[in-house]
Amino acid sequence: MLDSRQTPFPGAAVVLLPELDRRLLRTDLYKTTSTDETGRFVMERLPPGDYREFSWESVSDFAWQDPAFMRDYEDRGRAVRVTAGARQTVDMEKYVRKATLFCQR
Repeated sequence: MLDSRQTPFPGAAVVLLPELDRRLLRTDLYKTTSTDETGRFVMERLPPGDYREFSWESVSDFAWQDPAFMRDYEDRGRAVRVTAGARQTVDMEKYVRKATLFCQR
């Protein structure tokens, strides 16, 4: 994540949620982490599927599990497709510099 001066923002919350149609039924697919000192993060052992990535400089613990909270952010999530056995590097544009996602085999 980058701050207003375009420098890395460590400690930002990053959340990967299944697409909306599976979200309420598959909370086991929710993945969270935070950015390191370079504004990057890694998520490993992700089941294949379609997800949305969200990131915040600051957010209450588990707020993303509340559908009412997420309604305000849904259109800001970035679509991510995780494929079996793949290692993907995703550029999160304005919010997070780079993300590496590792899929389960």
